[in-house]
Amino acid sequence: MIIFLNGASSSGKTTLVRALQSKWDSPLIYLSVDTVISQLPFQYTDTGSKADSGFPLSQSHDNGKLNTIIGIGEHGLRLNNLAASNARLTAESGYDLVIDYVLLSKEMLEPFRKELAQLEVYFIGVMCEEGELERRNEDRTDRPSGLSCAQQKSIHFCNDLYDFVIDSAKDSAEVLALSILQRLKQDKITIGIGCDN
Repeated sequence: MIIFLNGASSSGKTTLVRALQSKWDSPLIYLSVDTVISQLPFQYTDTGSKADSGFPLSQSHDNGKLNTIIGIGEHGLRLNNLAASNARLTAESGYDLVIDYVLLSKEMLEPFRKELAQLEVYFIGVMCEEGELERRNEDRTDRPSGLSCAQQKSIHFCNDLYDFVIDSAKDSAEVLALSILQRLKQDKITIGIGCDN
């Protein structure tokens, strides 16, 4: 079983992962987009000298509001492909897996759709009310201002593929974890992401 969480930075995914792990009967293995990004040297991320080929950061203003965007370049896409392969290998080794991800582009989703096509995947959109998301973003020292809300507006392009959507501003991670576990017991789990079989 694979639980794939797609949500903006600061939307509560990691806290939800820990709550799910604490309630899982067997080891629930954690794969994070942060781990993928952190594999690259610093010059390939943020505003580093080679960031355009990794995970570049850019900022702009929209109606006086700061928007921070993380992009993805050649090395970022290659590492994303490896993460998808790693997810498949982990699941095929007999482990359940929870993936904490920010799908920055359609190109990032496709390797996961391909690699996980024959596996049970529960694809969940993690949303958060904008004011709360902005507050969480500003409270963190490890995230640039304007990142979370800008991400939330762009990463849910796959909304029609989600098995369901949760709102982390309305319920605690504990409550959300219990609701996911309840849905897993009740629902017919799809094979792959966005498949009907």
